Amino acid sequence: MRDDEERIPTADASDDGAESAENPYYARISARLRHTKYLCVLLTVAAALLFLFAYRSNITYENLRYLLRDVDEAGNAGRAADSFVYTAADTNFLLTFRGDLAVCAASGVTLYRAAGGRTFADDVHFEAPVAEASGKYMVVYDVGGTAYYLYNSVSRVFDGKTDSPIYDCAVEGGGKSAVLTREKTGGFLIRTYSRNFDLVGEITRSGYVSDIGFLADGRLYICESSVTGASLVTTLSLYTPGRETLDCTVTADGFAYRCGSLDNGFYLLTSSSLTFFAGSGEKTFSTSFGTSEILLADGTSDGVAVYVDENVSGADCAVYAFFADGKSLSSPAPRGARSILLAGRQVCLLAEENLTVYGGSTEKQIAVDPGGRQLLRLGGEVLVCYDDRAERTAIH
Repeated sequence: MRDDEERIPTADASDDGAESAENPYYARISARLRHTKYLCVLLTVAAALLFLFAYRSNITYENLRYLLRDVDEAGNAGRAADSFVYTAADTNFLLTFRGDLAVCAASGVTLYRAAGGRTFADDVHFEAPVAEASGKYMVVYDVGGTAYYLYNSVSRVFDGKTDSPIYDCAVEGGGKSAVLTREKTGGFLIRTYSRNFDLVGEITRSGYVSDIGFLADGRLYICESSVTGASLVTTLSLYTPGRETLDCTVTADGFAYRCGSLDNGFYLLTSSSLTFFAGSGEKTFSTSFGTSEILLADGTSDGVAVYVDENVSGADCAVYAFFADGKSLSSPAPRGARSILLAGRQVCLLAEENLTVYGGSTEKQIAVDPGGRQLLRLGGEVLVCYDDRAERTAIH
């Protein structure tokens, strides 16, 4: 070793086994690292102060909520408890949202985990709330009110206000939204918004608009009814937000009952018929219900299920299901059903003390507690909803 090279001292033990004095080489290294740590802390604090000063006008509660708009509540997966428990109220509106049960009440919006645990609660006032949900977002509003609120599973991310009464709202999986209002002139106005809550389009309709919503491809559907001659006609229009004109328009006789997305298309259910369309608006299937009266209906991307009164003396009601792939099922059904649900290829019908599952050639009876009011889908199971709780029910 050359004389000008730094010698690295070593620690030698004394004869009695005691450690030698502190090693000066490692002491210098430790001091340098400590000084570097303090310098990094000072630079971080300085950068934070500069950021807060430069962007202080943009640091708001609303922007924080916007930042959280796509955040999901952790821990939804894997819960297998059997019930949700909530406060009973006549105005409760229930729907499932991102693995939780959303209870929209006059006093606010609450997301419940199974067995009653809350994941989120928001104290806002409603008269009679209505809600719609997509894969990531939920919109809650009062029909006839002028305020609406957009949520993810951990926060309210947007407050909306309108000048005219709200008749319907819709939200798309990517965050786009639409609001239907009734104007003072008597017509309807639909405003569409981007996922950043910016207004991107407006469209007016002269007929009675009963429903708006987003198809799986992101287009908005507008369902309206009007009188043509002596007949009642329903018109379903598709609109790409931001464009000047409608994409396509289809019609069917009768008053609008329900519409929505199908695999590679959409459907329109009226008081007299059910029609399936391709995405281009071409009719692919149609059936008439004749003199039968539609009492309950449900639709998914797989198809549409209806519960009808056959209007024949002494006859029971009936259940029909029509699927996008051309298959169907039908079965007599007892009177007095309260809710219908299409679960895959099965139709669930809720009565006072039983849940009947129709599967084409099979029919399964499941005993449930009396007082059930509504059926909801939750993953591969069915929720039977009561005034103050919802019970999971396996149907397979």
